[in-house]
Amino acid sequence: MMPKKRVLYRRQTLYVENWRENILGWLNGKLPTRYCSKPARRRIEQLIAALQGLIRLRHHIKTIKREPPDPTSWFTRITVQMPSEASDSIRIIQRLIARYPSPPILGWDKEQNLTFGSVFTHLKRAEEEEAEAALAVMSLAEVNELTWLRQCLCGNWFFACRKTQRSCSPSCRHKLYEQTEKFKAKRRRYMKRYYRLQRSSKVK
Repeated sequence: MMPKKRVLYRRQTLYVENWRENILGWLNGKLPTRYCSKPARRRIEQLIAALQGLIRLRHHIKTIKREPPDPTSWFTRITVQMPSEASDSIRIIQRLIARYPSPPILGWDKEQNLTFGSVFTHLKRAEEEEAEAALAVMSLAEVNELTWLRQCLCGNWFFACRKTQRSCSPSCRHKLYEQTEKFKAKRRRYMKRYYRLQRSSKVK
């Protein structure tokens, strides 16, 4: 399990595990097929890729102009400069999340503190499941957890415990190592020695 200290907002640590379980269940095919179609899964994977790409590029997004708030609005107008890859990711994200209309709702947590969530209206069950998965992805991005979501060589999705972790299990880690040039060179050297021994009749 990953340490929760990476989460930016302490109150949201209560929900991080649920978000992780939700998205892993969706991506790893633990939901019934009728609620998790291939097109829907592709959209969720596209959303993850676009958000992770935008997160990687966030240090290259610079504010070049900040205008004071308009008298009729509370919002400050900001002009930013960003790489084309970042603007492409933003367009993809905006297009995908437009599928999931979700007005806010009022609620309470276990300590009777006010909370605000989202409810998906006018959606069929399969669409609602997809929307919940998309919400989990966006929520993980907000608390700086989405960068730890990765896909293993075997196709299984998992949350990494370390920056260098790329496999979901020791067996997959070894399979990944077998694809490296270091392993291949080592294997070639071993096979050369083996064939020399075979020709010398020193082994059976």
